[in-house]
Amino acid sequence: MPAGTHVPGPELPGGNPLTGPLALLPPMTFNGWWAALALLLLLAAVLLAAVPLLGRLRPAQDERHAPVPPVPAPRRHPLARIDRLEHDWRTARIPPREAAQHLSALVRAEAAAHLGAPADRLTLAELNASPRTRPVAGIIGDLYRLEFSGEAWSTAHPEGTADLQRAFEASRRAVARWT
Repeated sequence: MPAGTHVPGPELPGGNPLTGPLALLPPMTFNGWWAALALLLLLAAVLLAAVPLLGRLRPAQDERHAPVPPVPAPRRHPLARIDRLEHDWRTARIPPREAAQHLSALVRAEAAAHLGAPADRLTLAELNASPRTRPVAGIIGDLYRLEFSGEAWSTAHPEGTADLQRAFEASRRAVARWT
């Protein structure tokens, strides 16, 4: 048989298997970059799985090398705050009634911090009821009279200024005992 001669045989549906619609394709070759990409993706997956495990294998941090928490800023000394408040009152930066209110709040806060009683939230009657807070009640009572009296600051009653000065002195003595 000469070359290129077609040998009759069983015909497949669709025609010649090498040229018809169902023709077989020759084996494909692939680019080497695909193998590198697959290897790179495999390596990335292994690293992502290993990161949490590596964190667990790290030795615990020595407590001697632990970061030191910041030291809080020192609170202004209460006696210095009383002095500053009195200075503001004497130089007329704040009115006498406001000075009495601030002094009352300061004495209550210091009493609460040092006496172990909630002096900053108790009423005057409750302060008087407890032997621990009774000295505070005397100071707060004097300050109440100055805070809530309308005539204490008029020129007809100059003793209001003397009363406030006595309240500053009593507050200093009390706070000095606690600090």
